[in-house]
Amino acid sequence: MWIFVVMLIVVGIAFALIRFSIIDISLAEDALASLGLIEQYSTETTNADEYFQNNATVLEIIDASTSKDVLTESQVFSFFQDRGFVEHPITCNYSMDGVYDPDMSFSEDSTTMHPMYETYCITSKDEVWTIF
Repeated sequence: MWIFVVMLIVVGIAFALIRFSIIDISLAEDALASLGLIEQYSTETTNADEYFQNNATVLEIIDASTSKDVLTESQVFSFFQDRGFVEHPITCNYSMDGVYDPDMSFSEDSTTMHPMYETYCITSKDEVWTIF
């Protein structure tokens, strides 16, 4: 009798852990879903390059290496500072050759140039704005 009670408690705990997504056991989730005790959701992934190729129009291509509008890190810092965007870090993840580096550092007094810079700001209404 006690074994049945212990097994019932263990099954109940396991069900709760799976039901509330605390643990992920796909075989148990499949079994619970087939019994109608939980719902399983799946999403389809989208190829971003294919999506933009089919749904966007390129207005202009600008070669960053020949553009006269590319700013240095120092100039970008001043540009953001003049507009009040200094509370959050400024990032630059691409070199002028188009090489992506997620660990690229930014220095407010550097003369290094990048084709794109990014920072963000949080408004008084707690809205997060990404600024490029």
